[in-house]
Amino acid sequence: MKKQNSIISIFSLIILVLLAIVVASLFVFFKTKPEQKAVNLNNIQKTENVEVDEKKQIGVVIEGSKYNTYRNEEFGFEFEFPKDWEVREAFFKNYYSIFNIVLKPKTGQTVFFPILINVVLPKFADNAFKHDTVVDNATIDGINGIVYKYEEDGIKKASYVFSLGENKIILGSDLGEVEVFNEFVKSFKFLK
Repeated sequence: MKKQNSIISIFSLIILVLLAIVVASLFVFFKTKPEQKAVNLNNIQKTENVEVDEKKQIGVVIEGSKYNTYRNEEFGFEFEFPKDWEVREAFFKNYYSIFNIVLKPKTGQTVFFPILINVVLPKFADNAFKHDTVVDNATIDGINGIVYKYEEDGIKKASYVFSLGENKIILGSDLGEVEVFNEFVKSFKFLK
C-alpha cells in the first residue's frame, strides 16, 4: 500500500512539474510573440494597423518649395511628395516587409494607405497579386518592372513591383489620390 501511495505521489509530482513547464512556456510565448495581426484574404498577406515603436528615421527629407524629397541611401531610392503630406517609416510590422513607408496627407486622409512603398521578400511580391488584376510592363528611372491594377473592397488600386537587390520594392496606392500618385511615380528614382 505504501509503495502504491509513493508511486501515485511521484506520478502526481511529475504531472505538476510538466503542467508548470507548459504554463511557463505559454506565458513566454505570449509575451514574446510579434505584434502583428495578419489576415489572409485572397492569398494576400495584409497587415492591420499595428503601430511600431518610433525608431531613428532611415531616410532624409529634403525641403523644397512645392515638393519635398525623401532620400533613402540604405535601400537606394528617392522620390518627391507634396509639402502638405507626411512620410511615416516602418508604419507596420510584417514578416514579408523588410522596410515600409506610408505617404499620407497631414490632414483629411480618406484612405488607409494613400501611397505605400514596401521593400519585401521576393516570395511575397511574386504571389501577392494573383487575384483579378490587369498586368502590364512598367519602367521607372530606366528600371523595368510590372504594374498591377486591381480592385479590392470596391477601391481601385495600383502596385508597381521592381527588383531591388535581392529583394523587391512595391510602390502602391489606393487610387483616391491619382494625381499625387502619378507625380510620385514620375519622380521616383533608384540610386543604385
